[in-house]
Amino acid sequence: MSAAALISAAALMPAHATPIISSSDFLVTFSGSGGSPVINGTAKAELGAFVLSGNTLTFKMIVTNTSPGSVDERFTAFGWNTTPVATTATNDSNVYVTPGAVAPNADLGPVSLSVCLYAGSNCNGGANGGLENAANAGLHGDPVTTGIFNVSMTFASAIPPLDFSGFIGKFQTANVSFDALGTINPGCPGCVINPTAVGAPEPASLALFGTAIAGLGLVARRRRKDIAA
Repeated sequence: MSAAALISAAALMPAHATPIISSSDFLVTFSGSGGSPVINGTAKAELGAFVLSGNTLTFKMIVTNTSPGSVDERFTAFGWNTTPVATTATNDSNVYVTPGAVAPNADLGPVSLSVCLYAGSNCNGGANGGLENAANAGLHGDPVTTGIFNVSMTFASAIPPLDFSGFIGKFQTANVSFDALGTINPGCPGCVINPTAVGAPEPASLALFGTAIAGLGLVARRRRKDIAA
């Protein structure tokens, strides 16, 4: 997608802001294309386990380059806007190779973002690094398709309220780079950040189990009375 087309598309799209609270896990899907012949790039980011305190936020993020096909497509950068404005941000992952690779007030393509994670010299890329697509893992020394990030952010004023909006990413190949718009999917369909416990009995099952135990106890007491008589 060209810069002009991306600006037009972004202008036509609603803000799609999502409020951030402790239980507001959500999924962002990225999609874009570029080059000739056209290359399609896709990625996803799961965000959840939010902890808000004063002017700070910590959360977990799982990011995957889901681009199809055999073309080497690295997901080299992505970011979003925050309300209130983010002032600092850090993460504990080495997936994006630039030290301190969470940049506040960065430019990605035609958009200025509150925060951006990136490989290369800046959020617009320009070097190897990032998340490979599955067909090319390890090609540039980037062995992973999925990255796990623990992120910490501070803001210009106390939170909540806090909104995230305007997600955008960047893909890079040997010949071209192109931007990818992000779409927010509330409820985090298919996410694994806060999985439901597997095999845990349902409350109704526990109630039936308790009733059965009580019934067995009553039968046992009656038998003891009969024997005593």
